[in-house]
Amino acid sequence: MDWDALHTFLAVAETGALRAAGAQLRIDPSTVSRRLQALETSLGAALAERRRDGVELTAAGEELAAAARATRTRLAEAERRIAGRDERLEGRVTLSTSPVLGFIAVAPALVALRREHPRIDVDVAVSDRLVSVHAGEAELVVRATQRPPDTLVGRNLGPVRMADCGPPHAPRLARLDADPVAALRSDSTLLLARLVALGLGRARLPLALARSFGVVDVRPDVEPRGDEWPLWVLRHPQLGGSGRVRVVQSALAAAAAEVVWPR
Repeated sequence: MDWDALHTFLAVAETGALRAAGAQLRIDPSTVSRRLQALETSLGAALAERRRDGVELTAAGEELAAAARATRTRLAEAERRIAGRDERLEGRVTLSTSPVLGFIAVAPALVALRREHPRIDVDVAVSDRLVSVHAGEAELVVRATQRPPDTLVGRNLGPVRMADCGPPHAPRLARLDADPVAALRSDSTLLLARLVALGLGRARLPLALARSFGVVDVRPDVEPRGDEWPLWVLRHPQLGGSGRVRVVQSALAAAAAEVVWPR
């Protein structure tokens, strides 16, 4: 069985759409469709029904998807065991993070890492979706979370430093008035930072993000308030011995010093 076709089918099964699977695999939807058709031809069975809003797996497709997930997990476990014994400071490290943390923590770490270890390549997946380390989707995960998964190990780098932010040139305040009615709500911190920079109003933002957008900390915190989330760098327990993974972890920890409250 063609592994590329099986890998593509699994992406279709997990995303529910040819276009989304192509975006995940970084290939054209037409390539996804061709691989899926080739796999169906080789097996002599329909695996998915095409619908206007995506695809729906057939019974055969559900059976194959379950087997493919189990195979992927076993391969990922074998890869981690082997990689965990590799002390070479070269090769690829896969990393997953959120858009905001990618902007304020991961990007500076990658610059420093490239300068010190040019033979280490980092493949960064940026998404609010928490990827599966056990399925081999990433070796390292950078997240701000109160409850990291029990199945991963890692380091708490400290609480992300937050700030009450206003537009550029806004005066600093001894206190904030009662919160006004929100002019806009969004689940995108990047969008809120941009709106504050454009003068729409105020928002509580990560301080490192606020500085990058040029917005003003209108009431500087002198200590954590308790609404900050801890910043974690997480990995699978079997990857602790990999030299390149340890180096990337160290670069992330150094960059996080500009993001979190000092210990």
